[in-house]
Amino acid sequence: MSADPWGQLLELFEGGDVGALRSALSERPGLARAAGPSGESAVMAALYRGRRDLAEALADAKTPLDLFERVGLGDGRGVEALLDKSADALEAVSPDGFTALQLACYLARPSIADILLAHRAPVDAVATNGSALRAIHAAVAGGEYECLRMVLEAGAEVDAAQNGRITALHAAAHRGNAPMVQLLLGAGADPRRRDDQGRSAIDHGAGHPDVLALFN
Repeated sequence: MSADPWGQLLELFEGGDVGALRSALSERPGLARAAGPSGESAVMAALYRGRRDLAEALADAKTPLDLFERVGLGDGRGVEALLDKSADALEAVSPDGFTALQLACYLARPSIADILLAHRAPVDAVATNGSALRAIHAAVAGGEYECLRMVLEAGAEVDAAQNGRITALHAAAHRGNAPMVQLLLGAGADPRRRDDQGRSAIDHGAGHPDVLALFN
């Protein structure tokens, strides 16, 4: 087992055994506060890997949780409490460069996104980690239709581009997500826009007949 806290966590994540993680945390509580190379907390790293059970074990060993961890865990009451304490929380970014709304959209937490938008979270804030990602892109990446609908209704710029001039429509078409493509087209997304490699949404949708049919 690695002596480095982050290395040990990665080994535990790879093993995927919640019991082993809890045992390790009981012997070495500081593991819960380890941070990854991009600044992501241990809790968020587990959530990024789709392991809510591991994230909850880490959260049990760490107090207090920050806004981003509460967002990721779907803790609506905790999110509300932190927003009530700090008017600046909505403008903050996580250690790895994402806003709370972007994380709620990516991790498919529509109820949390609803809370954040009700508190006027900046819908078009750009991630500070060089990805140029916005909430609209995070919603598509997370495959979360409701979050996409909410950010569009909140006024998200439909043709905003992340790195590579990839728009939400490009990404939805590439993933073969016809409901999202239809929603974005209905919101005015431009299917003629091209990314840095000259590909349009139609090009990205190749191989997905149900998506391509929406462009006719």
